[in-house]
Amino acid sequence: MAKALYAEAHAALGLESCMALMDLQAFFDSMDLAKLFSASINRAYALRILLLAFSSFLSPRVLKADGWIAAPVFPGRSITAGETSGVEMARTLLYDTLAWLHQRYPLVNAQQWIDDLVLYLAGTTLHITRVLPSAVAGLSRRFNSLGLYFASKSRIVASSRELAALVRNLLGRRGVIVQDAPVSSDLGLDQRGGRAGPQPKAATRRKAAARRTASIFRLNATRPVARLLVRTGPCAAEAYALKATGASYAQIAEMRRVQAKTIVQVRPLMCLTSMYAAATKHVKEDPLLGAPWAFLEEWLRLWYSDGYMRVLVRSAWPRVLERVRAQDPKVRWRLSTGSLSGVIITLLERGWDPRSPDLWLAPDVAATEWRFGEFDAAGPVIDLEPFLLAFS
Repeated sequence: MAKALYAEAHAALGLESCMALMDLQAFFDSMDLAKLFSASINRAYALRILLLAFSSFLSPRVLKADGWIAAPVFPGRSITAGETSGVEMARTLLYDTLAWLHQRYPLVNAQQWIDDLVLYLAGTTLHITRVLPSAVAGLSRRFNSLGLYFASKSRIVASSRELAALVRNLLGRRGVIVQDAPVSSDLGLDQRGGRAGPQPKAATRRKAAARRTASIFRLNATRPVARLLVRTGPCAAEAYALKATGASYAQIAEMRRVQAKTIVQVRPLMCLTSMYAAATKHVKEDPLLGAPWAFLEEWLRLWYSDGYMRVLVRSAWPRVLERVRAQDPKVRWRLSTGSLSGVIITLLERGWDPRSPDLWLAPDVAATEWRFGEFDAAGPVIDLEPFLLAFS
């Protein structure tokens, strides 16, 4: 959510941005165990856990088939994919390389999730083309010395196709082969460089959710069982993306219809709002209230956790608000460029007046002010529950 928000806010301020979505190829299988052990020792990793984990990593592998047993193979690479201690140790191997990147290129926003790395930079075209290709190429060389390589599915996404192509060509000259794309998926979310347009990953997730929902209803399970399967399966998958981008009324209506079928036998002209109020324990269980609740909760938690984001959003908010107000309400979600415009649309649709990111006026008689810029010595003054209840 944060990376897409940066790109959207920088685009609103008239700046170019570029995001390198880099994936390490066969990350767990390519790990050099000797280098991993040395890096873990240097980073003071707990020795007992380290020795127990490596006794598993270094144990011989044996193939057995049709009564035949192959000779044991003693590995020098590869750790167990997804194994908790292995993931933590992998960070020790990457630590020096990422520390070098942060020190050498302080303006590049670099984040790492196991085998996924995102390098983001905003500014002018000249600034981006001078800095970002050099940073990615330097990172590639250092990873290569560890036996790690960027996968071919790595992508460049920028605020314009021309900038993405230019960065791709500059990286090619430095020996880093990547592709540019108008949109790419990162951690299950579509990244478009702050531009409006289709979201293929979200569309694929919705289609998959529809197929899984149909399969669940074909099971003829009892309603409590079907409800649990739908909430933890299709609805959870779709809600993951909606928490980062916001949900239109059409998307919410579809989620309500699906969930309602798992609670009662839906009949023509049935009032789903009354049904949810009577059959559920909390307002969040109704997607009409729960979807925007989850989105604004995610937004406010990010707002209070990222000081740079607050400065950036305060600058971009008036421009995005003016643009959204000028749009036809029927097409606002289609023209949404990310979570920033999503928050504004969500509030406007429900009668709120989002004057600034710090000040939202409720649509009640007193026009209650909700302020989100207060901090004390211990950190942000944050109590989301009263606001979210008032919003609902």
